[in-house]
Amino acid sequence: MKSHGIEDVDLLHLYNAREAALELNLSHETLRTYARKYGLGEKKGHEWRFSKAEIEMLEERPLRGRPKRRKK
Repeated sequence: MKSHGIEDVDLLHLYNAREAALELNLSHETLRTYARKYGLGEKKGHEWRFSKAEIEMLEERPLRGRPKRRKK
C-alpha cells in the first residue's frame, strides 16, 4: 500500500480547465495561455488538468492591466 506524502495531497483532486478557470475567475482560454506560458498543469489528450497548488499559485499572481481610475 502506497502512503500519500504531502506532495500527493494535491493530486487527490485535479481540476479541469473549466473548473480551474471558474475558481480563478478567468476564461478557460486565458488559463490555458498561463498554463503554456508558465509550465503549469498537465495536458492529457484534449484536456488540461490542474492541481490545487497550481490554482493557488495563480491566485497569487500580480494583477495586470490598467489600474482603475480614482474618483475625484
